[in-house]
Amino acid sequence: GALPQGSSGVFDFRVNALGTRVVYRADQGAADVIDLYGVPIDGSAPAVRLNLSRPLGDVQSDYQLSSDGLGVAYRSDQDIDGRFQLYVAPISGSFGPQKKSGALEDVLDVQLSPDHVWLVFRGRAVFSSPVELYRAPIFGSAAPARIDTTSIPGAVVSDFQISPDSQTVVFRGNLRMLSKLELFSAPLDGSSAPRRESGELVSGGRVLSYGFDAASAQVLYRADQDFVGHIELYLGALQRPKARRAP
Repeated sequence: GALPQGSSGVFDFRVNALGTRVVYRADQGAADVIDLYGVPIDGSAPAVRLNLSRPLGDVQSDYQLSSDGLGVAYRSDQDIDGRFQLYVAPISGSFGPQKKSGALEDVLDVQLSPDHVWLVFRGRAVFSSPVELYRAPIFGSAAPARIDTTSIPGAVVSDFQISPDSQTVVFRGNLRMLSKLELFSAPLDGSSAPRRESGELVSGGRVLSYGFDAASAQVLYRADQDFVGHIELYLGALQRPKARRAP
């Protein structure tokens, strides 16, 4: 469509899993205000804005499309400049976005579980507070639930990954000691508390990176766990959600 004077145009785009629609960011409504749009890939209908546009609010580049091809999750500072909230919306624009970050004052990043059931994101309850890890269902109005529930005061979650089978989230953080960056896992359904996956680190040791095996049953990680500066590869067995009685 036509762009306003001073516009930078389209910043990036994603094609949905069905191959039917494109979602893209552009300052199409007003120069330097980055909004999120959806449009049929065949151009059969005009683009529709998916976020609530504000003069100083921008949609961030880490927006994600659901694996069913119907929805998008995105971060925007549409209410307070520089403080990002999490929203989900249908990419068809059939109804408006729904806020998923509850009362949190800032959201730093987000991932959708592969089964498009959960949003997992890092955020701050108060803008100046430590970074914590949260989950919220994509559908419904449930408030975000904190994942790193065993953290000591001042602990920070550095990063996270969702397992390919959508059952587990693995994350790095200094939950037990502020001087140690360790690896933890937790079931996405909240059925049990986080568990440390990395072994006992020597003083000055830390977990550097990690990833899942194909079956989502184990996590591999790099760490100087036994000797500082001597980086080796380790393997941990992931905890699974607890069995629940059938109805």
